[in-house]
Amino acid sequence: MQRLAPEIGDTLGLSRVPPVYTTGARLRPLVWWAGGSVRILIPSMFVAALDETELRAVLAHELAHVRRRDYLVRVVELFACSAYWWNPVVWWAKRKMRAAEESSCDILAVSASRLPRDRYAESLLRVVEIMSAVPIPRAPALASTADSCRDSRQLEKRLRTVLATAPVSPMTGRLRVAGAATLACGLSLGLVYCAPGGRLAFAQPQLPTPVMSEDSAGIRIVEYAGMTELEAPFRFAEEPRYRHGAGPGDYRFRYIHAGTLLADGSAVVADAHNIELVLLSQDGTTHDVLDRQAEGPGDYNSVSAVFALGQDSIMVADRNLGRVTLFVGGSVARKVDIRRAKGLGVRGIGSSGHLLLSTGVFSWGFEGEWLAGHMARFDMDTGTLDTIASYDHLSRATAGAAWNPIGADGQVTVANGQFVYTRSDRPAITWRQPDGTVTQIVRWQAEPAPLTEEVLEGLEAIYRVGNRRANPGASEADIERITASDLAPYRTALGYPMPLFNDPIGDAEGRVWLPAYRPGSWRFDVPDYTVISADGEWLGTVEAPPGLRILDMAGGLVLGLLRDDTDAHSVVVYELIER
Repeated sequence: MQRLAPEIGDTLGLSRVPPVYTTGARLRPLVWWAGGSVRILIPSMFVAALDETELRAVLAHELAHVRRRDYLVRVVELFACSAYWWNPVVWWAKRKMRAAEESSCDILAVSASRLPRDRYAESLLRVVEIMSAVPIPRAPALASTADSCRDSRQLEKRLRTVLATAPVSPMTGRLRVAGAATLACGLSLGLVYCAPGGRLAFAQPQLPTPVMSEDSAGIRIVEYAGMTELEAPFRFAEEPRYRHGAGPGDYRFRYIHAGTLLADGSAVVADAHNIELVLLSQDGTTHDVLDRQAEGPGDYNSVSAVFALGQDSIMVADRNLGRVTLFVGGSVARKVDIRRAKGLGVRGIGSSGHLLLSTGVFSWGFEGEWLAGHMARFDMDTGTLDTIASYDHLSRATAGAAWNPIGADGQVTVANGQFVYTRSDRPAITWRQPDGTVTQIVRWQAEPAPLTEEVLEGLEAIYRVGNRRANPGASEADIERITASDLAPYRTALGYPMPLFNDPIGDAEGRVWLPAYRPGSWRFDVPDYTVISADGEWLGTVEAPPGLRILDMAGGLVLGLLRDDTDAHSVVVYELIER
């Protein structure tokens, strides 16, 4: 290591390379400075377990911390967190700054170590593996330590940064380094500055300024030239406002398919297995069965969508019967025959009062690269059905496959009375009025990731657990056979690009929520959502509670479905709160 350090330090442009020490203590590799000389500590367990290439990557990363003067930022952090220990924003800023440091050092270390990016990424995984195998105490506050990457998403972000970012030259001037350190210190101080009146004021990370224009047809175009990580100004509350389905006296849901929120926080949920509409009170403590199959005036068969029209009015779309039913105050007020809209699914209610529909069925084996879908509006008073636009609905399967499990598709949702269209292989969103007029297009930069064996490993584990649950008493050989059959279509798509996101969701405020793509996530929980406002502003990402599938959003509340380890369904309502 004493031989490698000067070589890497010279590449980084360090005028003085700090000494490197080994220690038998259980620590992470770290940079230490508490006044005096900077030191690098590499625990002996890493020296013993890593080969020379991996040690080169570790040293390059720690020396990158020295090159960036991150040890000075630790002092600012210590003072800020000590003075404002009660303020959650300070701790949030500390976590974000540490994450940004790690990614920046990775980029510098790739160049300084002179390793291929994939080899550096492998070394990073090896270091994380060692740290995960042995309990390691928390490092001193002034230490710049290797990230344990307990959050798998943070590890994934670092790996993507390493593999996707072109190496940068570490040979930069002193002014650039000093400026970076000054900026880091200024950000730390700004985050804990209290504005007059006791209100916390801090600078949030911002996206590059979007380019806004209007074309000759009057369509508003919003384009983002680049992307940075940005958290939305709101988040899910730590605990749900209520949960219904698992407590004594709760309704026993079997398969929740759709639901809607009413203005007071109460909810109507459709259970596709029990074939019942269930009304939950605003605190989730009581329930009533609003209607069920072949009973009552609703007489529904298969609910495809539920929409709130006010505090005591809901509209229920029945796919099998080709009908929408309006309930007012718990009683049926109106039925509308929509059988002429066969093949179209009801997505929402337009600002014009029409039902807004889009293609809801498809068949494989079509000619051409894409199967066309259609948007339509239905006048409930006259029964008139108008097709207002066509769109790319489904991409053709890969050669030799019956279907493409990661194939791109086009999806339509409704947000604040307008059609919203996305194609999962294109970073763009299009808004249309109920008459088909395009009003706004938002575009940004994004590159799809390929489907790899590593991705399938996680999916295979999920399928295996699900298959054991669905096939009690089956032998392990049978479970492996079923799982292999489930994964076979995915293996034919190895190397092909995965979608950029899953099906969009529109909320009552007009925002569009794009779920992060995960193979198989149509069956399982969705991780993060990227949120775009009705006027095209990129609001940022929101982390969903584990296992949540969103059904509806309105009035600062989110209605969702949760499944436990036994696949039992519960309804939850979360509040969205300001960060």
